[in-house]
Parts: sequence; C-alpha cells; structure tokens
Amino acid sequence: MRSMLQASLLILMLLNIACDGEEDRFERIAKLRGLGLQTSPVIAAPSTDTSPSQVEFTFYAAAPLGETVTATPYQDLQGSLRKVSVANFTVGEVSYEDHASLRIVKVKATGVVPPASTFYFDPDNGFATARFAISLVGQSNSQVMVGNLVIYPFGSSALTTKNNLPTINITNPIKDGTINGTEQEIKAELTEVNDETYRVGWFVSGGRLTARNKVSTTWTPTGAGKYTVIVTARGTKTSAFGIDVVDVTAN
Repeated sequence: MRSMLQASLLILMLLNIACDGEEDRFERIAKLRGLGLQTSPVIAAPSTDTSPSQVEFTFYAAAPLGETVTATPYQDLQGSLRKVSVANFTVGEVSYEDHASLRIVKVKATGVVPPASTFYFDPDNGFATARFAISLVGQSNSQVMVGNLVIYPFGSSALTTKNNLPTINITNPIKDGTINGTEQEIKAELTEVNDETYRVGWFVSGGRLTARNKVSTTWTPTGAGKYTVIVTARGTKTSAFGIDVVDVTAN
C-alpha cells in the first residue's frame, strides 16, 4: 500500500513538472486561443415592435502563423429564462492580422436583441443579459467563445453613460523594438470607462510571465528571436473589451 502511495505521489510530481513546461503555461499562445470580444454598442436596449435593436460583434483570437480558422454560431446555450440568447445571430467574415510570431484572428457577427418581455431585469442592478457564442475550429485547436451582452431598458441613461470602450496600450516594450533575452518589465496603460473595474490579461508567443493579470509585470523570453506580446482588458460589469499587440525582437 505504501509503495502504491509513493508511486502515485511520484506520478503527480512528474505531471506537475510536465505541466510547468513552457508549452503548457496559460499565457503562452502555442495553439488557437480565444482572447476576448467587442460589441457595438457595448450595451444595448431591447428591440421594439417598430425598431429592432441590432448589435455587431467582433471576436478576437490568436493562432499560430498560417493557421486558418472556421467560425460558426454555437447553439448549445440552453438555460433558464434569465439566459436569453441573441436572436438572428449570424457569423460573418473571418480575417487575419499577422504578427511576428502569431496571427490575430477576428470574426465578425451580427445579432438582434430580443424584446423587453423576454428578459428578467434584475432589480438590484437594473439590467439583464443576452447570451451569444461562436465555435472556432483551427488546425491546432478548437474553442467555444461565449459572451453576455448587457441589456438596459429602453430610455435608461446607462445606454449612453456606460456605452464606451476602454483603451489599453502597451508602453513597454515598444512596438518593433529590440530587447535583450533576459527578464523584462512589461507595462500597459489602461483608460477605464463606464464606472467599472477591468481585468487585464497578458499573452506572449514564448517565455514566462511572473503575473499575467496586472498592468505591470515581468516577462522572460525563451531566448533570441521574434516575439509577439498581447494585452487585453475586459470590464467586470459591461464586458467592454480592449486589446493591444506589439512585436519585439530579443537579442
């Protein structure tokens, strides 16, 4: 029995070592990975009988260079009456933005907000949510990206005061700059909007981060070569999303 326990502990140790490898670190993009999504408008009003409330969606993902991705609506969004889905949700164009070490994948979609009678508006915060999702399939991986669109009743002041996108910009390293291959401080400048806090996330094409959810952190590249660094910001209430990407060369 003791030998079996020791063997089990050894296996767990080996698994922990394997999972600590660079390929398995969450911040390192080695395969198709969803990054976040933007909606326009950020928050929306319900549709009325005479005026549909239309929304445009942009999904962001990252993938290895050369990888192609297909995108389709993800239909398995069953839930309670408080989990209403966006109507007429249609996935459109997939485009690519190539960087030094990976490509940014953008997927456009459109949808219509259901009428107010469909929603449960929480009396504590005044809003409801509508769900939407797409399925991404690439050569390296598949991902389902699910989002919640914040809905305020027609005429609410929040439809104007909270309908803004944040800006987040990488200030170090600089775009197309050169760095040494040792530990680097990386920083972003975030402009918060909509009277809410934001969750920051860093992603890199190689190396390790000491903390991936802070505006300022440290990054150690794996050695000389070209790298791509990504930072994202997402609002904790409205899900308003911002992203910035830079390429650097390590000596």
